[in-house]
Order: sequence, then C-alpha cells, then structure tokens
Amino acid sequence: MRRWARFVIFLAITAAGIAAIRLGWLDVVADQTAFRHRLVDGNIADIALISLSGLILTGFGGPRQLLAFASGFALGPAWGALYSTTITLAGAVGCFYVARWFLRPSLKRQARSRLASFDNLTRDNPFLKVLLIRLMPVGSNLVTNLLAGSSDIRLVPFAGGSIIGYLPQMVVFALVGAGFGRASELQLALGLVMFVIAAGLGLVLFRNHRNRQLSTTINHLTAQTDR
Repeated sequence: MRRWARFVIFLAITAAGIAAIRLGWLDVVADQTAFRHRLVDGNIADIALISLSGLILTGFGGPRQLLAFASGFALGPAWGALYSTTITLAGAVGCFYVARWFLRPSLKRQARSRLASFDNLTRDNPFLKVLLIRLMPVGSNLVTNLLAGSSDIRLVPFAGGSIIGYLPQMVVFALVGAGFGRASELQLALGLVMFVIAAGLGLVLFRNHRNRQLSTTINHLTAQTDR
C-alpha cells in the first residue's frame, strides 16, 4: 500500500478514535439498555456506530468482557458471544495493521527486547502460541496486538489463535449478561477449562520442541559419522 494511502487511513482511524471518546460512543457499551436499544431496535447507522465503538474499545485495550456482557444482554448468549467475539477480533486485526503499517519502526526501537522475545516465541507454531497467549488470564490485549503487528507473524495464525482464544471468556460473559448463572461460578468453571486447555497446549508445544531437539541432535551425529 502506498504511503499516502496509509497516511489517510491513519488519519481516519485517529479521527474515529477521537470522535468515539469526545462524543461518548464508548459509553454506550457500558450502558446495557442503550446498547440493546441501538443494536436491536436501531437502524443500520446505529448498528454501525455500536460495532465501531466496540471495535475501537477492544482494539486499543478496553475490556472485551464488557462488550461480551452487553452483547449477551442485548442478543442472548449465543449471538451475543458470536457478535462480541467478531467485533473483538476486528479490533485486534485493526490494531495489528496500525502497528504494522505505522508504528513498526518506532516500536522496534522502543521495545526491541520485548519484540525479539515475541518473535522467538511465535516463530514455531504461531497459531498455538497466540492461542496460548489469549487463553492466559494475564497480559494485555493491546500489547499483544501491537507486538504481533510489529513482529514477523502472519495475519492468519494471529487471527485464528486470537478468535479461538477469545471465545471461552466471551461465552462466559455473554451468558452472565443474558442472565444465565452467577459470574463467580461461571468464571471458576472457565478458569478450570482454560487451565486444562492451556496445559494441553503446553504439553503439545513441549513435545514438539523436544522432538525438534532430538531430530537436530540425530542429524548432527549423522553428519559427524559421515565425515
């Protein structure tokens, strides 16, 4: 993409973010009644405004759980989880490209060590590594998006690992927003499920790493024998 086109896109994103804050668009996400009215009873412009607000909120570090809760209240658990996860993924992809197109040089200077660590982590099995990061209860969604956009990871494994990693929490908070169960009980169940999934992924990654090390050792010994 040409430099002038990227500059125009950057200005548009910046203007949308400023407008969302100054005009109170992001506040609608925190008001479940207003959110439901605009999303369910509103016109196309209302739906677009709500979706853009959720995209900006989650893409730049806002709590995606809040969007899932409001979406569950407005649309029910299934559609609420699907809608909020889709919007959150769109926000992550948007932030990914903002970093890749506009912020990459400065982030490589300012966060060189963190970026190198992220590149080393995601060099092999990037889909599983991103999925594991998204499943972890710690870390910043914004930082992950920015590091991914500034790294060498491709979009497909980043987006695929993100959307699957987002789903468990989005489903839980959409259920709570729709009135199914208590948040504490569902979060405990979610924590157990995510622990099992993360442990399984960790085991898979460890076995792959061990197999690669074994293969490298065998190849090295074979090369020495052939000399």
